[in-house]
Amino acid sequence: AWQGSCRTNQCVCVPERRMYCVCVACGLMHQPTRWWVMRIQVATLNVWALPEPFAPDVLPRMEAIGNRFADSPADVIAFQEVWSGAARDVLLRKAEAAGYRDHWFLGGAIGRSGLMVVSRLPILEADFEPFNLSGTLEQFDNGEYLSGKGFVRLRLQGSDGPVSFVNTHLHARYKRRVAHAFTSH
Repeated sequence: AWQGSCRTNQCVCVPERRMYCVCVACGLMHQPTRWWVMRIQVATLNVWALPEPFAPDVLPRMEAIGNRFADSPADVIAFQEVWSGAARDVLLRKAEAAGYRDHWFLGGAIGRSGLMVVSRLPILEADFEPFNLSGTLEQFDNGEYLSGKGFVRLRLQGSDGPVSFVNTHLHARYKRRVAHAFTSH
């Protein structure tokens, strides 16, 4: 509910909200006369970088993926299933050489989500939220129980202000066990 229309033309944008303006002359809150548009280019890729012997040719695949970074117009690249430290190191080295100066990942392997983000935009904040559903110990072979999946919320510094970015890797549905889909572990 807007308080009115400003006629003084002395409005300032509230940077955290950008959905309304406040007139410094009269104090009225109203919709802005122009909307801010910020464009960022995003890429996402599940790299299937499980430790050997669970996935074949991991390091050569990471090298091949990393060799494409320099040609990528993406400002941010989100990865899933970066499970090995060696794979992560290759991707980070290639990303930095291509101008992706900031990155985020949880250290370690087991239970650390497998998510990774590289960014040409500065990362201001990061918050990882694990999923409540995490597979069952009885289904150890499907990997969900140990994966520590969830989502990361990053706050990036865009050209016109901060922007939120989310990376996640959702759970697999093994054998369509509907009861499991609604059970918290």
